[in-house]
Amino acid sequence: MILKRVFQKLAQIKILHFSLVLSCIFFAAALINILNHEMWRDEFQGWLLARDSETIGDLFRNTRYEGHPILWHLGLFFIGKITHNPFFMQIYHLLIATGVVFILARYSPFTRLQKFLFSFGYYPLYEYAAISRNYSISLLLMFATCAIYRSSRANKYIYLAIVLFLLAHTSIYGLVFMICFTGYFFLDTVFNAQKRQWASGKKAHCLLAVLIVFIGAATSLMQIIPPPDSGYAVEWHTEWNNQRLVSVIGVVYKAFVPIPVNELHFWETNIVLSRGACLWLSVALLIICSMLLARSPLVLLLFLGGTAGLLAFMYVKYFGFQRHHGHLFILLVISLWLAGDQLKRVDKRPGIQPLAHGLTVTRYIFITLLLAANVYAGILSSCLEWKYDFSMGKAAAKYIKENGLDKKLWAGHQDYAVTSVCGYFDKKVYYPRSNREGSFIIFNNKREFIDSLRALALIKEFAKDKWPDTILILSFKPRRKHRNIQLIKSFEGCVVLNEEFYICKPKAKAR
Repeated sequence: MILKRVFQKLAQIKILHFSLVLSCIFFAAALINILNHEMWRDEFQGWLLARDSETIGDLFRNTRYEGHPILWHLGLFFIGKITHNPFFMQIYHLLIATGVVFILARYSPFTRLQKFLFSFGYYPLYEYAAISRNYSISLLLMFATCAIYRSSRANKYIYLAIVLFLLAHTSIYGLVFMICFTGYFFLDTVFNAQKRQWASGKKAHCLLAVLIVFIGAATSLMQIIPPPDSGYAVEWHTEWNNQRLVSVIGVVYKAFVPIPVNELHFWETNIVLSRGACLWLSVALLIICSMLLARSPLVLLLFLGGTAGLLAFMYVKYFGFQRHHGHLFILLVISLWLAGDQLKRVDKRPGIQPLAHGLTVTRYIFITLLLAANVYAGILSSCLEWKYDFSMGKAAAKYIKENGLDKKLWAGHQDYAVTSVCGYFDKKVYYPRSNREGSFIIFNNKREFIDSLRALALIKEFAKDKWPDTILILSFKPRRKHRNIQLIKSFEGCVVLNEEFYICKPKAKAR
């Protein structure tokens, strides 16, 4: 018994050392990605909301049109009170992403090779590390949930409830995962005699955990549900649409194998272009993954139920992008994690062992190959990020500062793109779509869909006698019809198509 404990302790030390080394390697690789990444509008929108909110009350009011709970913005709020340099948001995000890798490496049941491959896959290395959004903190809390649940802590349900409370306040997807986790934990307790017996003797403990989770879900929904005057993603798609259904189901393959096209505009692309091919590949992957989890019925229910919930949300409300679709892949990883040793277990009944052993080997090969495909996607995306400018906002901001143009009146159109420039300055910009000065965008129904000529007319009307000295930051290239402005400098050729910028000024009147 003593020797067994010694060997267990040595094994834990080895795992800890491996986890720390892997985390350090990941931190260095992800830092290189961050240093080569030009932040785009979605990153700056969150930063500007937090930075320019005077109080936490202001932050709640300013984020009510975002469709996200406040947890990510709250962290940025405190950073913004220390410094207005957005690089520190990236460092904060990098620390979170590194925490994700450490928790998986330290507590998951995957092999060392699989842990390494996951860590340098597309989502941990690129989408949820290089790009600073609220999805990495969701991932951190999801993995923390798995680690706590598989632990032997006597009071782990309180810890789980607190983590799930926080998870619900990361994003709508975090809320979906919180609901899935809660359902799984409840059923696991009901059908597991040992856990059921423990819960019956800890009723107050369990009721407190349920209360915390319920409050977390309720307060998250209060922040996610948009106000009546919201102007973004307000549509519901409740009618039957075969093409939309095919596209939604096809997302599964793109989420599991996110290998982009090797070109300038690689982001949000996939090497498989055919919707029909994506559909059948998705169906095949879902069948294979269901077979992998067949020995753990509750985990299989978690996987299929969670996948159905995410796909249903994409169909009826918001189709989303790669960063949203990636939650399908994360759900698979979590399901495999919770299944744990059942994936390695071999049926020892006479006549079955060779077949069971073959299935175990097949599972290992499939999971490893899937993770390897994600590594290729992560490395390719990182290399393309190093090769191309992700956004031209940083270059435009540098030009403005070097030429002293930051002292003049600014106006920007389209407004959502211009945040990629003004995020580098403590300066308000006039946005003609909202007819207001500000830094972040308020996505309410007061934002008009106006053409470029109407936008320039509103800017001139707002500027009045300052019109001759106004600097125009535009996301469209001036044409002949824009007779009253002249181009100063253009910034073209970036990954995100509508983040090319054109710095202009009013034309001087002829004498």
